[in-house]
Amino acid sequence: MRERTIIINSFSKNYIMTGWRLGNLIAPPKMTQLFADINENLVTSAPAPSQRAGIYAIQLRKDIQEKAVGEFRRRVEYVAERIKGIPGMRCMVPQGTFYIFADIRPSGLTSEQAVAVLRQKAGVAMLPGSAFGQSGEGFIRICCTKKIDVLKEAFDRIEKLPEFMA
Repeated sequence: MRERTIIINSFSKNYIMTGWRLGNLIAPPKMTQLFADINENLVTSAPAPSQRAGIYAIQLRKDIQEKAVGEFRRRVEYVAERIKGIPGMRCMVPQGTFYIFADIRPSGLTSEQAVAVLRQKAGVAMLPGSAFGQSGEGFIRICCTKKIDVLKEAFDRIEKLPEFMA
């Protein structure tokens, strides 16, 4: 298995380093060289400060990840609890991500209609489930990475929308 396994990771979610453009590859040596050649022709390299920050993040990964997982879990649970009070939405609490794929079929809106209403009437941005394929229709993706006070404000606004509260 090891000789045909390739693992590609990003520092964005694992180390909360979105925008730093860092990642890593674990692969058999001949594949590693192939990826190095491809990377060399696509990009030059990550800036030195980004690389140093990445090394530091790896060294502190247990502290960083434990705190981040706990905080994001709190935010996901907060959003899921708020959704329970909205008749036009329902969800399951995810176990491994900071996104909630909320079922908006009770509202009678399509995914596109729902995100348009949320954006135009409440100033809240979400992605339509249909952006993730045909089976995503009837759902919206909610990102739970914002601080609780921001999430609270968003859901306070959503709860004022008749499209979701009827």
